[in-house]
Amino acid sequence: MKADKIKINYMYEPVGIESGKVIISWIAINGVKQNAFIIKMYIKGIMVYESEKVYSNKTEFVPDFTVSSKSRVKAEITLFDEKGIEGEVSSTYFETGLNREILRLSG
Repeated sequence: MKADKIKINYMYEPVGIESGKVIISWIAINGVKQNAFIIKMYIKGIMVYESEKVYSNKTEFVPDFTVSSKSRVKAEITLFDEKGIEGEVSSTYFETGLNREILRLSG
């Protein structure tokens, strides 16, 4: 089982999105039913967020993490099937733009 067609804020690999909370969504493939997932996020190769194992068949998640301005983030999703078997890791990237508050102060 793996996550496919991963979106961040309903877009594929967006560049220049607003900093703050993000919405991660995906389609579960290569399995009968998703039973759980784990989300990890990295900036410059350093893990900055890891969810607990979330027992859910939902394919949308809002991490309890705020992404800062001008960041390139790698998001990884690991799905678990109905038997609890861990699937392969899927990933995507996204980038945040310059925070609006910074633009107002510099303009």
